[in-house]
Amino acid sequence: MLPIYIRGANLAVVAVYAIPFVLLNASLYIIMINAFPRSGGDYVWISRIIHPALAIGFLFIYVWYQAAFVGSLINYTVSYFLGAGIATMGFALNNSSLISISHYITTPGAIAAFGTVIIILLTPLLLFPIRHYLRYQLGMWVLGILAIIISVALFVSTSPLGFRRIFDADFASYNTTYTGVINQAKSLGFKNPGLLTFGLPTLYAVPYMFISLNGYQMGAYFGGELRNVRKSMMAADILGGLLSVLFYAVVGYTFQHTVGAQFLNALSFIEYAHPSAYVLPIPWSNFFFSMILTKNPLLIIIMVAGQFAWGVTLLTAIGLVCSRIMFAAGFDRLLPTLLAKVSERFHTPVTAVTIYMVLTEVGLVLSVYAGVIFEFLNITLVLVSLYAFVGLAALMLPYVRKQMYSNSILARYKLGKVPAISLLGAANLILFGFLDYFSLLNPAVSGPTGPSAIGALIGIFLLGVVSYFLVTRYYHSKGIDVSLAFKEIPPE
Repeated sequence: MLPIYIRGANLAVVAVYAIPFVLLNASLYIIMINAFPRSGGDYVWISRIIHPALAIGFLFIYVWYQAAFVGSLINYTVSYFLGAGIATMGFALNNSSLISISHYITTPGAIAAFGTVIIILLTPLLLFPIRHYLRYQLGMWVLGILAIIISVALFVSTSPLGFRRIFDADFASYNTTYTGVINQAKSLGFKNPGLLTFGLPTLYAVPYMFISLNGYQMGAYFGGELRNVRKSMMAADILGGLLSVLFYAVVGYTFQHTVGAQFLNALSFIEYAHPSAYVLPIPWSNFFFSMILTKNPLLIIIMVAGQFAWGVTLLTAIGLVCSRIMFAAGFDRLLPTLLAKVSERFHTPVTAVTIYMVLTEVGLVLSVYAGVIFEFLNITLVLVSLYAFVGLAALMLPYVRKQMYSNSILARYKLGKVPAISLLGAANLILFGFLDYFSLLNPAVSGPTGPSAIGALIGIFLLGVVSYFLVTRYYHSKGIDVSLAFKEIPPE
């Protein structure tokens, strides 16, 4: 999603500014999965290089926060992508029946019901062999990209003046005009910041954009299931990350150029500073505004379906990641070994997948009926903290795990006498350490950072750390030294 609510941010430039973040992070994940070509990703790296207690602490935070986030994402996918999408379709086609359907879809009961059905239908994809999931992901990706291409084409084929005329004609029955929206915002205290290519709003939007670009590194979590992990990760991380930047830049530029930066800044001000004054019958976003530029029902249906595809694809992608992390921890005996159980038929961690999807259902119910969960949920802070510690692990690898390092291909690459992996790790540590600091100072961008949010994060982390010492003590009483597993790379 574009960081459209940050007034004054140049969306195309924000995407370009995010390139160093993407390249540094992608390069590190490529190198680490080459050194540790096993499922589990950063859990495996942190547990083997820094300390397993730290890894299991992050696992507790990551899995629960992602389950809560994905639960809320399903809520958002049903209510916003599907419900609001159908409402916009009804508005664009002047079909009152579609608008009535959208009103039903956005009720709490319907959101919970539709969301539960989505979880049930998508769970088998994570239980079947990985090749089936990858085919599904490709299909959803094609549908989503097609929706983006249609949206961009509609903006490109419409002049700024043409958009204003269409907007004024479509919203005349709501006594709303293009100029009227701007004047309304000004009457509420809005001051137009313009389009600041090099200003603070654009810089503030970069961390949000980076989080939106996330996903290219997910192959690191199921590397043990890929035939050619090195080649696959190179294509997915670097090429995938740069393609995402390109799409965001093109969408951002065409959206702001056609709709107008001042108008978007005014809408952002009204919705977030004075939400009760927002009078449009549809949400404001690049997809929804492009829908009013055509009366072709097929194009509108594809755009609604494409939005929905992006939402459900993220659900399964995160489910795949979390189930593999849980599997890796179960294999290490830091979580119940039942989580390491693999289906002989499908070669997937059935128990880990099932438990994670149940947690996602809990997240869905909480997001629908107890919105208070968002006072505690800061997934941005969790992710950038995790990436910072992956950087620390890479920095430490040649010095604390000398045998692992010397046996890997990483030992070939140095800058003078300094291992290249340490330099790359240090760069990631500094970069994401800064983003941690930025996230704490800017809750409007990252998420809640109050005492309850930070307390919940620290509490869940410590719960994981304590569980590590309890588990190791339990196995020690049975004559099993669990710590030996963390002195070597997990077997395939």
